[in-house]
Amino acid sequence: MYIYYCREVFKILKEIGSGVIDLGLKPSNETLIGVYGIASVNYALCLYSAWPYSMVPFGIYDSLGCDGVKFIIKQTEVKLIFADNLQRVRNLIEWKDEALALKIVVSFVEPTDELIQLAEEKKLKLLTLDKLREIGRNNLIEFVPPKPNDIGVIMYTSGSTGEPKGRKTNIFI
Repeated sequence: MYIYYCREVFKILKEIGSGVIDLGLKPSNETLIGVYGIASVNYALCLYSAWPYSMVPFGIYDSLGCDGVKFIIKQTEVKLIFADNLQRVRNLIEWKDEALALKIVVSFVEPTDELIQLAEEKKLKLLTLDKLREIGRNNLIEFVPPKPNDIGVIMYTSGSTGEPKGRKTNIFI
């Protein structure tokens, strides 16, 4: 098991956040970032990388069901989603249509040639987390701290009584 030290985590968060901004997203509380997968170190790092730049992360879980996941992606108009495995990357690519604002998928693992081609056909930018960190490392951007009343995270319910419902939570009080 690898142990992360504070200085290293700080560096990784800055690389990921800077990479996201370099890809065209704004360091703003109106920028939403999806993280699709199970809890892991990379999941946490991607989630935490949004906050220093005032962006709002939200988790996407398979327990929401295929329709629930698609509903959330459409409702949030999210432009960038991190995905932890190739099946989730494939899902995002296959679900992409004109109704979705999704432009960028960041994979925690190296995508196959087939997935790269499918992403190109759907006009999606597909890159690895390592590549995003490299982009950020070469284009570091200073933090844009959130304001006290900014939204910190959106948590979605499973939608057991209908469509999933997002709860905006302010964690910067």
